[in-house]
Amino acid sequence: MGTTMRHGGDLAGLVDTLDYIQGMGIKGLYVAGTPFINMPWKSDAYSPIDFTLLDHHFGKIADWRAAVDEIHRRGMYIILDNTFATMADLIGFDGYLNESTPFLPEEHQVIWKTERQYPDFAFGNTKTSPCELPRFWDESGSQVQNGAHSDNFSTTFDRLSSLSDCFDSDFDQYGDTEAFGVFPDWQRQLSKFASVQDRLREWKPSVLDKLQHLHCLTISMLDI
Repeated sequence: MGTTMRHGGDLAGLVDTLDYIQGMGIKGLYVAGTPFINMPWKSDAYSPIDFTLLDHHFGKIADWRAAVDEIHRRGMYIILDNTFATMADLIGFDGYLNESTPFLPEEHQVIWKTERQYPDFAFGNTKTSPCELPRFWDESGSQVQNGAHSDNFSTTFDRLSSLSDCFDSDFDQYGDTEAFGVFPDWQRQLSKFASVQDRLREWKPSVLDKLQHLHCLTISMLDI
């Protein structure tokens, strides 16, 4: 029987190969994705649902602590990817549930796709003011400014930055954009990632505070 699901390994397998890894002179291990409960048919370890529940496919809390202790015992370091700004695919744009959602500076109304919801974050369809957007930089390292260019993307940015309000939401509701391609970085940073990962407003102080707290919990509980 075929399956489209994949398993990227677990902590027991990692510990079992530490002799080999250390023998190659490697001093640090970078663990991609997140260790948290994940949508099993979505991006492997990059579609977390709850930042307080570990995915037992990788290992339980005792497995993590034992693995980290063994890595440190060997004088090695471990780094967790912890991409907290993007989550699973639980939120849909109203009117665009079965098609791509165009980028809209005024934002879209959104709904939960199913009964499943995030326990620590919620969207909002009510406007709030003031709404202070973060600063954006282009690929050259220059800050994106109003009226800098006359192309369609710049016109959209001028429209976006002229607004004084946005939805009172923990998530960006501007639409979805392909992860890579012709779109400017600022637009991708405000869009649902690759159309399949809900993007948190990490530039919203209350969301950032919560993310920092969850990061600290991870570092503390896994003995990173």
